[in-house]
Amino acid sequence: MTMNASPPLLDEVLERLRALTLAAADPAAAIAAASALRAKHPGAGVEIVWEHGHDQRLHFDALVPAEGGVACLSYEPTTAIPLPIHGAMRWRDSELLCVDGRRLLVHEAMVLLDAIWDQARLLEPLVDACIVDRLLEREPWVASDAELQSAVDGFRAQHGLTDAATTERWLAARGLVLADLEHSIERELATAMLRHRLVGDEAAAKFAEDPTAYDRVAVASFAVPDEHAARACVETIAGGAAWYDVAQSAVLGQSDTGAIRFDRLFRSAIRPLADARLQPGVIVAAHIADGRPRVVCVHGIAAAQWDDATRDEIERICFARWLADARARADVRWNWGR
Repeated sequence: MTMNASPPLLDEVLERLRALTLAAADPAAAIAAASALRAKHPGAGVEIVWEHGHDQRLHFDALVPAEGGVACLSYEPTTAIPLPIHGAMRWRDSELLCVDGRRLLVHEAMVLLDAIWDQARLLEPLVDACIVDRLLEREPWVASDAELQSAVDGFRAQHGLTDAATTERWLAARGLVLADLEHSIERELATAMLRHRLVGDEAAAKFAEDPTAYDRVAVASFAVPDEHAARACVETIAGGAAWYDVAQSAVLGQSDTGAIRFDRLFRSAIRPLADARLQPGVIVAAHIADGRPRVVCVHGIAAAQWDDATRDEIERICFARWLADARARADVRWNWGR
């Protein structure tokens, strides 16, 4: 099919691809081009995707729904690398990092991080990030300069990055530059806006349904191996032993830095193993946020208030459930392994 003989939509798609390619455009321009095409041709469902080629240029492809499938359109100048080898992998593409001459490959890192130990919480955030990024591509949100600066200042204060030299050392230790940090924080701001749009109403409804579930409970807790150990610790304390002495004995030798914790949690996040009324001074065996059995001492309870902090926390809980459903429906293809 020649360009002149193609339908008007394909003509426009090819022209957009040509303009993006010749201008050496960035992903933001591709997202804007796809949005413009969808606005002009409702129901067309055009998407523009990109990847880095061997020459480090961005190569753009357009995906256009066709009868029974999807058509993929591409454009390359006659002087560019031929299209058939754009997807070829260089040997360094499988390399995650190199330390003192030792190269760590992606599949090796994934085994170390997750596969052997079956810790899904390490992999799920990667899938979630792709789901969120996909949504943000469809409905971009850009923070104002003031919003971004405020968020960066808050991040630096939270991490003790009090001056430029400290910040540069912190970034260098992670292989980052300031622009990477700003991009990451801007993405967090955009994610918060997306989260509010998707589950904000649900969060407000949950709070209105039972405000007491979101009372703030100040607790100290320590981790134990299982529910039987948690109950045994509670009985020991009830018999007169000091909570802190039992805690020290229980966590002795544990490598988990969160073995003893001090938290302010929603009442609904504390799930006692037996019927127990949460009130100041009560010591119970319970599961809390991370799901592990813990011995919990309640220090105080503050009545729930519908403020920004409460709204944000409930939205995060609702959004985590939303993402779990999205993961279950997603087509996930891991590209690591031999």
